[in-house]
Amino acid sequence: MKVSEGRGPQHNSRECADQCKRRHTKKIWRKMKKSGKKSIKIEQSGFAGSILLDGLLPKRKDIWIKQSERYTDRACNVSQLNFFEDPTSTLKKLSEIIRHECTTKTLTLNFEEKTCLDMAPYMILALMAKNFNPKWIISATCTKSLHEVLKATKLSEKLNLEELKEESYPEDIWPFELESICGEHSTLQTPHALTARRFTDSVNNWLSKVEWTLTADGSDYLSKMTAEVLDNAIIHSRPGTEDKTTGGLISGASGEAHIAGYMTKRKVGNQDRYTCHFSVVSVGSSIFESLNKTCPNHTRDQINNLIKSHNKSLRSNWEKKDLWTLYALQDGVSRFKQAGGRGFMELINFFVKFGHRKEEEVSLNGVLPSQLVILSGNTYIKVDGIAPKKDAKGFWSLAFNKENDLKKPPSGKAVYNLGNYKFPGTVLTVRFELNDEYLEKSHS
Repeated sequence: MKVSEGRGPQHNSRECADQCKRRHTKKIWRKMKKSGKKSIKIEQSGFAGSILLDGLLPKRKDIWIKQSERYTDRACNVSQLNFFEDPTSTLKKLSEIIRHECTTKTLTLNFEEKTCLDMAPYMILALMAKNFNPKWIISATCTKSLHEVLKATKLSEKLNLEELKEESYPEDIWPFELESICGEHSTLQTPHALTARRFTDSVNNWLSKVEWTLTADGSDYLSKMTAEVLDNAIIHSRPGTEDKTTGGLISGASGEAHIAGYMTKRKVGNQDRYTCHFSVVSVGSSIFESLNKTCPNHTRDQINNLIKSHNKSLRSNWEKKDLWTLYALQDGVSRFKQAGGRGFMELINFFVKFGHRKEEEVSLNGVLPSQLVILSGNTYIKVDGIAPKKDAKGFWSLAFNKENDLKKPPSGKAVYNLGNYKFPGTVLTVRFELNDEYLEKSHS
């Protein structure tokens, strides 16, 4: 992240922090000498712990500076917030913004993207803003087209966003506004089940723009899949105790999930292109942390046996927890003793097919491929136009190898570890272009 030429002193943030700490230390020694005391209590000056902020910047408490010792104003340019193309850089930029929260009084962000490339980073920024010190002032500027997307999805107000007075191409936007859900295990009337129905209504609205619609069965199918994904996001974010009767979480055990999305229309030559985005974010435990802590023995044995089958093939950019995460997404795998869910693989299959494109069409005509990313902890999984396959038992699976065999290692380009960069929870983010020709051929 580059620091722009803005108002106030423009020094390196770490140097600023070091200077502030030295001045603060001298002041403390003067007080101790004057009072004759051997020690003096030093307060954190407004610091409050946060699962999200502390997870993205583990040393946040260590670099925290008193408000009175901070520089007045800082400004920085932000570009390429995009988990599809550069997850490591995106996490690094988010952590740098949190570093400014620890060391500055105010911060102005200048988003340089012409439009939104990925919904998830902006959702995370909005969640970060809710956790920032209320005395810290953050504002942002952006292009008109990016502002329209963030305003339509109710993210701009959380980021204190100002629109730049620049010419930008107009966009038609059909949003699914940000919804946040906290709750227990899913029923037909729980908040996330109702959210899933509203999301299905939005998808139907998107399809109507290319003169298609879901059948009643199709709408129910998508609602159930979306509800299960939200249910899993809530459960995994705060691992609780299993209810022996229902197989769900005990009463009072709750987590959180956040969902938003939109579709835009843009002109490419003489054609209208419809690009759909949606993301689900849960904050707390990663899939691996949750599953490893609470899964029944038969699930643990099943996953460990699969890992042992290709231990010798493990590459340096893989860890066992990455394979745990991959296996947790498959049909039939569950944290509980009841049969595992089937929503995740079916949801992947559903949206990959909506945006299916031939490889030559993507490369020659600039069509966006269907892309889906799962980021959980520091495990990164990318579905790039590949659909799951169904086995003889009717279960979907996606192994990321030519044979689609979970006993063989996945492609290192599709499943890998981000090393020191980690998201405290799980992100699912999806981007695809509606393909009316494919819908015509596979309308069933």
